[in-house]
Amino acid sequence: MIHPYMLWGLLAATVPVIVHLLSRFRYRTVHWGAMELLKKALEVRGRQVNLEDYILLLLRMLALILLALAFTRPTMKSLGAGGGGSRGVVILLDGSYSMSHRAGVDDRFGVGKQVVREILKTIQPGDPLTLALMGKGIEGSRQRVLYRNMQYDPERISRILAELEPLPEAVELESCLSDGMKLIKDMGSIQKECFIISDMQTSNWGTISQNAHNLLQEIGEKSTLSIIPIPSGAHDNVVISRLWLHSGMLRKGGIARYAVDVRNNGENPQERISVSLTVGDEIVDERVIPKLDAGQSKTVFLFARFEKAGATTVVAKLGPDALGLDNTRYAVAYVRDKIRVLCVDGDPSKDNYKSETYFLAKALVPKKDNNREAPVFVKVLDWHELVGENLSEYDILILANVADIPEGMVNNIYNFVQGGGGLLTMLGDKVVPEIFNQRMKYADQFFMPGELEEAVGDAESQKEFKQMEIADTDHPIARPLGLLGSQILSDCLFFRYFKIKPMPDSRVVLSLENNAAPLLLERRLGQGRIILYNSTADRAWTNFPIKPVSPILIHRMITYMTGKDYEQPYMVGEPMKVTSASAATAAKAVFADPSGEQTVVALGADRSATLEYPPFPGFYRIGFAQDDAGVDALASGEGVQRSIMVAANIDSSESDVRSVDFDKVSKSVEGLPLAVLARDQDLAGAIVERRVGRELWWPLMLLAIIALIVELFLARVFANRMKGVTSPVGSAHLGGRESVVTMPAEGGASR
Repeated sequence: MIHPYMLWGLLAATVPVIVHLLSRFRYRTVHWGAMELLKKALEVRGRQVNLEDYILLLLRMLALILLALAFTRPTMKSLGAGGGGSRGVVILLDGSYSMSHRAGVDDRFGVGKQVVREILKTIQPGDPLTLALMGKGIEGSRQRVLYRNMQYDPERISRILAELEPLPEAVELESCLSDGMKLIKDMGSIQKECFIISDMQTSNWGTISQNAHNLLQEIGEKSTLSIIPIPSGAHDNVVISRLWLHSGMLRKGGIARYAVDVRNNGENPQERISVSLTVGDEIVDERVIPKLDAGQSKTVFLFARFEKAGATTVVAKLGPDALGLDNTRYAVAYVRDKIRVLCVDGDPSKDNYKSETYFLAKALVPKKDNNREAPVFVKVLDWHELVGENLSEYDILILANVADIPEGMVNNIYNFVQGGGGLLTMLGDKVVPEIFNQRMKYADQFFMPGELEEAVGDAESQKEFKQMEIADTDHPIARPLGLLGSQILSDCLFFRYFKIKPMPDSRVVLSLENNAAPLLLERRLGQGRIILYNSTADRAWTNFPIKPVSPILIHRMITYMTGKDYEQPYMVGEPMKVTSASAATAAKAVFADPSGEQTVVALGADRSATLEYPPFPGFYRIGFAQDDAGVDALASGEGVQRSIMVAANIDSSESDVRSVDFDKVSKSVEGLPLAVLARDQDLAGAIVERRVGRELWWPLMLLAIIALIVELFLARVFANRMKGVTSPVGSAHLGGRESVVTMPAEGGASR
């Protein structure tokens, strides 16, 4: 009951009784002989008239009682309704970038901020308040918890909301609910409320996981939980889901072919979608997709020529649409002045076509141009000449069917890869599994991607063979092969191969059909990479060297092995861990994000620098310094040449802007201790109703009006019934004038 003092209004119910009592003394009784006969006749109806009067009296009293109760605004307790006093309020606003989707004048995030303001209208200044954004969780980032368990200050909150923008990251519902539960527990108030405001993406709310269901149950038990869906409007959106190097090597003077994956996440077909590629500050290529149906993906190929060595920015971009943040994808191309490859032939031959390294050299340097220096330098030597070779002069070492390597040289190979070099080992009949597994160790630790077992198959008759299959479609080496078609891969036949036991931390990139054996395995070692190819570099065991896919695969392997971890784009909101040779003598690193803000971090024990939360998509520059003076030099712009550049992109999964409608949300959370509130209703009123209970003033007011209407109707009916009795009786001539004498029923009230 909101206004209990209005109960004094119940005294108004005594007014009809008082009027009734006073009416008994309203008329003077006149004894008249002619009336005595009529009085006898009225006694027959006296009791009926008396009952009718009491009915009218009770209806008048009931109407006044109902009116008085309505003015007190009584409530009926509903689910989650609490008592009075201070209450702690936690508001969780979806801050993922899908909230930037604009279907009309306002984007979803703008509507979400309006909902927050509606909620704040129901909060008293001084009440404990927490305001946070939902993204990749809530805790752990100052950008997500905006106002933590402090007294509600309207002016300060108004400033926060005015400056608030969505985060360029996807929402992880379970992490957000778990962190939200912690924020609720931090509230010291007895009465607690939690509001979740979201566009209810299908990817998160379409099918709620059991863990998320349990967390909603827990939050609903600890607080009055309300979920407020943001009306989504249209769902049209086109996104660049990935930008990657399809073919070519990043070398000075070379041409690289980039693949741009474009997907229509909307509900309607989109036409004439422009896709451009920018290298540095110049647009180098552009294509137009004529039409892209809803749910359809297409890969667009764009070309870039690199005339200079060093780090170069690469940007793929779409034309404008309803959600602009996912229209851009970033990459960094580290262009080498020259790639140096050392090929070690384990079975040399005067016949070029029988040499282990002939097809390798042709794939790496297909045509000699006298007018241009070859961007790839290849040196070929026999396996017994490897001892004493200075591996630091090369980027890649290829061992082709090498029977044995002296132990001291194995240590050199290990250190070469550990420091950032690439090792490609190709097998053959000269390789003995027992010797290979025993020799390829460093400090008794086997460092190859897999242990060799027995060799199987008949390479002489070539009657039986296995075809190539892609085992890891997301691996950078395998991506371009996936676009070639199954027929091209099935033409690659392998007649003999080894059974291989992969190491736990290795990745099987390619395999032989029906998983007969791994064909290509990859393993990280320090800053370098090792690839094990389960066949020969010549045509002794396979027809692969003469197939069109062979140079593509060799170039992809060389590009992958010469690349560094930081050359692959990072994800916004996830730790950016960078290891570089520049950090060998450094103690600190300076991260400069795309906005220019700088963050200084200390290097870890593994000489790596980690930025825990990259806040924006785009390009980051990282410099390494030995001391504070070096940090100051980097901050002032000096030492740029010693820095490295990395790219960060948004999670494209958040680009699916389809939302669950209100009814489906309500159904998906059915049975949980929460309420789903509609944005287009009286939101503040619904919140107050949940807080104090359902108000009953309007049904009480309606009943009072009905009681008055019934009383008026019955009074007219009863009055008309009495006219036949009172009219003739009450007429008389006294003193020359006509007088009316009313004879009320005995003990009754006059009508």
